[in-house]
Amino acid sequence: MHQSTLHWPWHAKAMAGFFLLVTEWAVFDDVISHGAPITMKHLFTQTVLVGTVYFSHMLTTQFRAGRYGSSLGCLFAAVLGTSVLWTTCLGRNSELELNKNNGARSHNATRANTEAAMRRAEAVLEDAHRQKLSALAAQSKAMAAKIEPCRWPRGQRCVNAEGDVAKADGLVAAATEAEKTAETAYYRLMAQLSAMPAEQVEDASTRALVDILLALPLVTVQREQMEAWVRMYMQASLTVFSEFGFVLSGLIRTVRQSRPRRSVWLRFGRPHRRIHRIEAGSTESKALPGPGSGGSSPDPGGAMAVVSSVPIRRPPSGKMSKPEAEAYVVTQAALGRGLLGQDKLAQACGVSPSTMHEWLREWEAAGLITRSKVGRHNVVAAKASA
Repeated sequence: MHQSTLHWPWHAKAMAGFFLLVTEWAVFDDVISHGAPITMKHLFTQTVLVGTVYFSHMLTTQFRAGRYGSSLGCLFAAVLGTSVLWTTCLGRNSELELNKNNGARSHNATRANTEAAMRRAEAVLEDAHRQKLSALAAQSKAMAAKIEPCRWPRGQRCVNAEGDVAKADGLVAAATEAEKTAETAYYRLMAQLSAMPAEQVEDASTRALVDILLALPLVTVQREQMEAWVRMYMQASLTVFSEFGFVLSGLIRTVRQSRPRRSVWLRFGRPHRRIHRIEAGSTESKALPGPGSGGSSPDPGGAMAVVSSVPIRRPPSGKMSKPEAEAYVVTQAALGRGLLGQDKLAQACGVSPSTMHEWLREWEAAGLITRSKVGRHNVVAAKASA
């Protein structure tokens, strides 16, 4: 004998976990990517997300159980939570885009200032180099002018020429020191500029996505409108899609056919004795007086309600169709198992009490069952033969 059970497949579990991870990453993106602190806004968004997922799952459960008021409330809460998440994601995405653009502008301004300072340092270095070359030329000229006056005997002209050479040496030393200072400043700025990232482009990912969308056929919107739409709604749409993916993955079920597990004690006979005792007990019944009899003896016509001491066998889980419920109720009544009340039958068959009331009235009108009141209980029994 096979049993049909609803099973949550592994691929649905994997997709639910994936969408949950993506949704949580979207909620805490600024915390994970930019190191921002966790605030009440994150906790509020997380609360709305959990509530939206819960009420979305309970919507189908309440609707199948016939509780239309609570299912309508779950629908309202799910739609409201989705709207709040959408709005929150829009605001957070706008804030992140603004901070990212401000950071890009600040970095580009710092890099531009460094490049301008480097150009000024390069000009100073070139000027110091020219001054050094001029000082070296003057030094060479002074040394050449010293040769003739300083021949023996030494005179005033030689003293003047040596003074010119010393003055030229001082100019060369000063020019060399200025050139060294200019080189130090220039290479320091060069190292600082080399360590900086390249110039950043504002909304680079947004512009790349807009280029792709504008290249599609039948797209006629302006570039500014497309950029505004992508910047505002794309990330929020992905977040809401991840949320719906998580909800739907949790609702997916497949039917599995399986055999009941048999106990290992069957080999040693213990369950057989238990089964015999149960079957023996199931034949014990007590006769209840019919609706028209006044004593404890059975109805002379043979029509009586038989109530078994064995509990009603539960049908397979899930909602039963009307033919399945009819076969179940008629079979249980024919086997002598008492069926007490339409609420019990509705619960066993997985339908609402109002539906079971209509079915019982149709089956009684068709002559399949009889309904009577025994004590404080409503008993459903098989139709007695005439």
